[in-house]
Amino acid sequence: MRFPLEVVAAVRAVWPADLPLFVRVSAVDASRDGTTIEDTVAFSRVLKALGVDAVHVSGGGVGAGWEHPIGYGYQVPFAAQVRAEADVPTVAVGLIVDAQQAEAVVAGGQADLVALAREAQDDPNFALHAARELTKGSYDAYPVQAGPRLASRDRMLDRLGPWTGPDPVLVEEPTA
Repeated sequence: MRFPLEVVAAVRAVWPADLPLFVRVSAVDASRDGTTIEDTVAFSRVLKALGVDAVHVSGGGVGAGWEHPIGYGYQVPFAAQVRAEADVPTVAVGLIVDAQQAEAVVAGGQADLVALAREAQDDPNFALHAARELTKGSYDAYPVQAGPRLASRDRMLDRLGPWTGPDPVLVEEPTA
């Protein structure tokens, strides 16, 4: 534990106080004599004492054969435990795939933030789509070049109703 703590102390010494310092940890590695969640909680307490603002809690295996439950939010309980027992803000990861799920993690007090690597790779506008979903359709967070046009498109789609095929062209006659 000494080396990463020395790195954190050195970074904290030169990092501006008004900028957050996060540290990503692997909460468990599920290997014999490997890192446990209890180890991570203890480590996170020291990180907090050194001035770390949040612990980004992930988990992973070292080598082959790591068996663990997989499902939506499967690593969120690690972030929740670190948050509760080390009394430090956390970032949760682990198959968090949509806005409602991410909001539930934060609203439920399991973590202070969520991180979405693969979802953002799949949809670079994930954050904008999530903001729109959580604000019931508002394009306010979108750039001014796109938001009003997308809102106009949505109004037109609402008037047209869903495309039912098979004809790929459905033209609405203008109204007077």
